[in-house]
Amino acid sequence: MSGYRSRSPTPSSPGSSHLSSDDESDYLELLKTRRRAAKHFEAMQSQQLDFFVDEMGKHLAKEEVLEKERDEYARQPREPDLNDLDDILINRAELDHLWSTDDGLLGDDFFAIHAQNLVAKITLLVSSHFAQGPIPIPTTVSPWGMKTGALEDTALEEYAKRVARPDVLTDRPWDDLVRAEDPRLLLLLGIIMRMLDDHVFSRMLFGATAEEEQELQILDRTQLEDDGFARSRVRSATVNLILRRNGGIPVHFWDRVDELTHSIAMQLLPVLTYVWMSKPKHSYTFKKFYQHLHHQVAFAGWWAVQMRRSPAIVTIRWPAPGDPHEDTMEHVGGSTFEVSREIAGFADEEAVEAGEKKPLRRARVLVVANPEIRRYMPQIDGYSDFRVLRTFVGYYHGLFFDRDDENQFENHGKAPEDFDTDLVRYALTRRAIREEEERLARLRLRRRRHIPLVFWILLLLAARFILVWATKTNERQLWDTWVAPQVAKALQEATGSKPVRTVSATVIRTAKKTFSARK
Repeated sequence: MSGYRSRSPTPSSPGSSHLSSDDESDYLELLKTRRRAAKHFEAMQSQQLDFFVDEMGKHLAKEEVLEKERDEYARQPREPDLNDLDDILINRAELDHLWSTDDGLLGDDFFAIHAQNLVAKITLLVSSHFAQGPIPIPTTVSPWGMKTGALEDTALEEYAKRVARPDVLTDRPWDDLVRAEDPRLLLLLGIIMRMLDDHVFSRMLFGATAEEEQELQILDRTQLEDDGFARSRVRSATVNLILRRNGGIPVHFWDRVDELTHSIAMQLLPVLTYVWMSKPKHSYTFKKFYQHLHHQVAFAGWWAVQMRRSPAIVTIRWPAPGDPHEDTMEHVGGSTFEVSREIAGFADEEAVEAGEKKPLRRARVLVVANPEIRRYMPQIDGYSDFRVLRTFVGYYHGLFFDRDDENQFENHGKAPEDFDTDLVRYALTRRAIREEEERLARLRLRRRRHIPLVFWILLLLAARFILVWATKTNERQLWDTWVAPQVAKALQEATGSKPVRTVSATVIRTAKKTFSARK
């Protein structure tokens, strides 16, 4: 059954919002924004402050016009057509050549290559179907209030909380996590990977029958006191026996792939509907998304089955949202951290002006895109430890101490009134100004580098012209005794303070004056 979410969001849950679009587009709100800007940024130069206020005024006016133009569109947003799935065709032959993988190939490099390939495939899926389109989405629409696959279904929010912690200093923390391009793509990647972990990687054998699953669980419980590697060897031997009995493929593999694909698609439907509001009609179909998702779920299931065939111990570790930066993490959040750091800087300045001590800050996990996967194999003198997959995360600039950051998140599920949209827009505006200044500085530097080359070319051309002129008039002796010193003097003056474009004219003028005096 389909429906819309009607529950009231809590401060720390997706859907939190405290600034209406009507207030933002009102002229009085613009005046308040000007006063707040003057209060926060009075130390700025007047020219920069005027530029910032003018840009904000233009933005607010543009937002008001866009909301009026798309008011009817917002009431009737474009939604994925689930009827597209009636005649969908799934190619199940894509994995046929992979099921015959020999046991001897199931080494560290095999699992690392295919794990990275899985993340790359899902990243392509997310960037292809959840990227922003050319049509601006009205600010009145919350991505967490869009149509879902089942009434009162909150699984999407629960998964979002497990992989993300929004920066509470932004305007609408949970909404902004989906509105901005970089964190949205990371969030969707993390949610899909977390769903695959729960329903694919953590199973004893993905696609096994209920009896086979029970057999593996009983075997695992009876060996609880045995060595971990011994239990893993027995489990992998049993899995290989089951696969040989079923022709190399778990009996219900494709049934489980179909079920999980449908479940994930329905969970992601609100965000997909939200993003599709920015795209022209018929540019994408739900069928294409479903087929793409089905391919990735099938590949993840195949990878999980191969993992169970190996006697190695595999661990899957998810960093908690809000954890501080670690060397084992790799930041892939684009500009997310830079914007967060600038907003935090303004908040710290406000605290100092109020007489408070400036807080210490450090990078913390905003979104976890994928877990860290490690593989352990027994050796003669111990065991080997191999990292199959590194964790990719996005950061925000949080408080230094864990308890302080946790309390701030719990107490401020939405941004305080002092840290309104003007703060976010000013951070983006200042960043645009700085990037433009850096671009102009690089351009001026390149032009300076070209000046010496132009100067020497003009100098050589002038010298050649005068040399030919002196040769034709049979005045080489005059050149050596009188013209050459005058040319050298003119060149010294030209290179000292005069523009480059006057060098050749100065040389020629001096030479002509010399010959006129001679005659």
